Amino acid sequence: CFFFNDTATTEIYTRSIVGSVRCVQETDLNHNKDLLRLGYGDENAARNHWVSSGCQEGRQAHPKFHAKQYCQLYPDLRNSGLCKPGQYRLALNHYLEHGIQEGRSGYIPTGGFGMWVMANDILTITASELHGGSISSILFKDRVELVNSWDRGRQLQFAFTDSTGECNNPTEGGSAADGIGDRSTSVIKGARVVPGQHIATTSQPAYWKGPEDPCTKGRGRLSPFIVSKQVSLNYLGNKNLIAFEIQFTMVLDYDIISFECPTLYMPATFDKVYAIDVKNRQYHQIPLPPDDKEENSNVPIMYSNDQGISVGFKLKSVYAPPGTFRYAYFGKMGGPKPADRTTKWSAWYWAQGPIRTGTVLRSFMYIAVGSREEVVNALSTPQQYYICLLYTSPSPRDLSTSRMPSSA
Repeated sequence: CFFFNDTATTEIYTRSIVGSVRCVQETDLNHNKDLLRLGYGDENAARNHWVSSGCQEGRQAHPKFHAKQYCQLYPDLRNSGLCKPGQYRLALNHYLEHGIQEGRSGYIPTGGFGMWVMANDILTITASELHGGSISSILFKDRVELVNSWDRGRQLQFAFTDSTGECNNPTEGGSAADGIGDRSTSVIKGARVVPGQHIATTSQPAYWKGPEDPCTKGRGRLSPFIVSKQVSLNYLGNKNLIAFEIQFTMVLDYDIISFECPTLYMPATFDKVYAIDVKNRQYHQIPLPPDDKEENSNVPIMYSNDQGISVGFKLKSVYAPPGTFRYAYFGKMGGPKPADRTTKWSAWYWAQGPIRTGTVLRSFMYIAVGSREEVVNALSTPQQYYICLLYTSPSPRDLSTSRMPSSA
């Protein structure tokens, strides 16, 4: 799928618009699971597929251009014959040769076709129906993907469980059985984008383990919980800072609650770990845990790659029964294919029960992306975290239609 008359111009396009080879691989594979099933699990294979046929099919290789959304957004393109199924390269050519200069958006700012995107000048964040509304892509400066989305347990997402572990484990992205299939068992009840500000979703998460597992005693795949989430850009006026808010009401009694609020899986190239002293705006490197192993910290954690691009996280608040909080960080994990290799951090909250039906739980996390210094400065600015030791509250508001107060 060459877009211009010479390969040099095509290469300029690939580097400047689509980004690096890794960007093409990560974004294309994050949102095209059939390619994973067909064995396109490395950079060159994914890039070659997109160039040869993926762009013709309307597949997305960069979050800022979605061929079907582009055609839906502009009726004049649909009426001109540029949006024929199986010939979406014509729409991409139009965007590159004319659309950018005309100030057209490469995607619908309020979302469409099961994908919701928001961006500022350094970050592009995508939530997708394919992954139950979880954050399936965070792209830094149009080039570096920060999210691994191999299966439905990855992404940037929430999950929670009781003492049975993965048995009663509602998971935003979907169930273990969804694997690298073309749909998520989790159901999106509502989604809304305020361009450049936030993505809000309300979803019904799937249980991680389904009825085929003896521990579930034959119950269904879809949990009865309804969870509201809001992810905000430019938080506190800082373009490097993301706010991640979650809220749900218990509809079953749990003996304990173990709450990932949230967890982020990253490409395995993010393999340098730092502990952050937010009070003094300092950081120091700590060992990456061995493969498939977990360590815990009582201070915020930051991961970096070889280029110094970093992502860190800090808790602001938890509104829940009395419990404990920890930052968890992990070594490399996943299978042998590059797209399956990953590192991971989690914000864990644990409370002893019983956690009764009607209990409302909320959490508010800061996530910062940039250089190490930018991440540390961004996480050092907001106020310190606190935990509200409350068992019940009024019914929660739906974050897909209204905003949770920043003090929640």
